[in-house]
Amino acid sequence: MVDRRWIGLLVVAVVLLAAVITPSIVGRTVVGQAEMALIPGPPAVGDCLLEPIRQAQQIDQVPTGKLTYRPLSIGPCTGARFGEVVSLIPAGQVRAAPATAPGVTNDAGFRDPNRARCRHDLDAYSGARDPSTAPGASQYWTSAAPISVTFAGPSPLQQSMGQDWIACVEFIDGVDGRSASYTSSLRNAIRQTILPPEAALCLATSDIQQEVPVPCSQEHQAEMFAYSLVQGISVRRMDAACLLFVRQLTGMTDPTATGRLRVYSTLPDTAGEAPYPPDRVCLVATLGTRSLTGPLIGIGNNPVPLSPS
Repeated sequence: MVDRRWIGLLVVAVVLLAAVITPSIVGRTVVGQAEMALIPGPPAVGDCLLEPIRQAQQIDQVPTGKLTYRPLSIGPCTGARFGEVVSLIPAGQVRAAPATAPGVTNDAGFRDPNRARCRHDLDAYSGARDPSTAPGASQYWTSAAPISVTFAGPSPLQQSMGQDWIACVEFIDGVDGRSASYTSSLRNAIRQTILPPEAALCLATSDIQQEVPVPCSQEHQAEMFAYSLVQGISVRRMDAACLLFVRQLTGMTDPTATGRLRVYSTLPDTAGEAPYPPDRVCLVATLGTRSLTGPLIGIGNNPVPLSPS
C-alpha cells in the first residue's frame, strides 16, 4: 500500500511546478499604468552640436513655401563639441520661403530668409564687432575665424507634439568639409579674444591671392587673423591695429617671436601711407625657410610652433 504521505508530497510538488511553468507559457501579468514617453523640448542656447555636420545648409522646402529644417544631434556640452546653439527662433518669428523659389531642397541659388537673423544672433553670441574688443583694432578689423551658422529643426516626434521652432547653430568650418571639433565655448569668444585654437585659419602660403586653407597641424606659411573692408585708413595705422589684434588673439607678448614672424595688414609689396583698398587682411607669416606647424591663436608665451628649417 502506498504511503499517503508520499502522495501528499507528490501533489505539492506538482502544484509548485505548475506555478513556475504556467506564467512562462501564458505570459506574466504586470500591474501598472501606461505613460507617454517624455518628449524633449527645444534645445537651449549654449547647448552643443554633438556630431559633425557637412557645411551644406540643412533645408527642406515643401510646395506650400514653408521651410522646415532637419534635426541635428544637440544636447548638453559634456566634452568635445562640433557647434553651439546661439539662439532659438520661435514659430511666430520664422520667415516663410519666398514665393519665387518653390521646390528648393538646398541653398544652391537660394537665400534663406532666416539666415540674416541667425547670423546676427551668432555675432551677438560670439561678441563679433563689439566696440569693447581690441579698442582701435575692432573698428577696422573683423575676425577671419571660419565660423559659420546653420539651422536645426524639431524631430518628427517633436513636430507631432506641436513643436515648431528653428535653432541657429554655429560651427567652425573644417578644411575637410565638415564642422571641426573644439573644446572651449565660442560664447563671447571674439569679445574676450579667447577663440579656441581650432578656429585658426591657416594658409599654405602667405600669398593671399591664393588663400589655400590647410590643417594647422600641416606645415604652412601664414595664419590669417582678420579682414577689413574699411577704406581711407593709412597702412601704418592698419598695421598697428593688426598687431594689436594679433597680440590679443594669440596672447603673445611679442607676436613677431623676436623677428621670426612678420605681422602685417597688407600684401608684402605694399608700403608707406597709401590708403587701403577694400578687402584687406591681417596676417602673420613666417620669415625665411621655416614653416608654422600649429595654430598661433591662444598660444600665449609658449614656444612658437616652427619647423626646424
